[in-house]
Amino acid sequence: MGMNKDQIADEAKHLESVAHSDPENFAKVWEKEAQTLHASSADMKAIRHQIENDQKKDTSGTIPHIEFYDSGAVKSVDTSVYDTNMLGGRMDTKHSEHVEFDKSTHNKRAIDTVDSDQNVKSHATFDRDGKPLQYDAVATKTGGTEHIAYDAKTHNEVLHTVHNPGILDIRDEHDGKTGAHIRYEQDNPREHDVIEWKNGKVHHEDKTDKTTGKTEHILPDKYGKIGYLE
Repeated sequence: MGMNKDQIADEAKHLESVAHSDPENFAKVWEKEAQTLHASSADMKAIRHQIENDQKKDTSGTIPHIEFYDSGAVKSVDTSVYDTNMLGGRMDTKHSEHVEFDKSTHNKRAIDTVDSDQNVKSHATFDRDGKPLQYDAVATKTGGTEHIAYDAKTHNEVLHTVHNPGILDIRDEHDGKTGAHIRYEQDNPREHDVIEWKNGKVHHEDKTDKTTGKTEHILPDKYGKIGYLE
């Protein structure tokens, strides 16, 4: 015997709440929920239709926008958090997130966020197993950027760059296979600093004072350390 209308409505509300609180894992939750409920394909189709109807009727913007593949798997989720005035009325969007999922594995494949408080937009991509591939963020007011790239096989971080115009630039490189440090470069208006590693151990540091133009070549001590670095 299938689910009745009240059960379908209640389950739709429950899943909408889950999508709002944990959008990045919602596709897997959807699949697991069907198994837990022992719901038939007809029941899940009815729940999808209920969610779609709830979305159409929603005027508050609090119900996540959920899209489905033709197969019934979750395709994407859009959530938004709003500022409210003293009377509880909705004002500007504070934070929004768009998550896309793999049709077969139900893992996240891409995440786009907009944070109005911090004035930051970001985009992240993932492989079919939900492992990170790349992350990019931009500060819309200052033009600052952040970029992180990962090795496609090991998923170790291989490159991390930060650009804060006129203030700071960082480039941090790692070995994709081992995750070990290779090179770190930092530049600011007063100083340019480069640290290099070999075989997983810090090799030397070159620190240039931009005021004097002098460069200090620093070698590790007998313990293999340069300052706090090992």
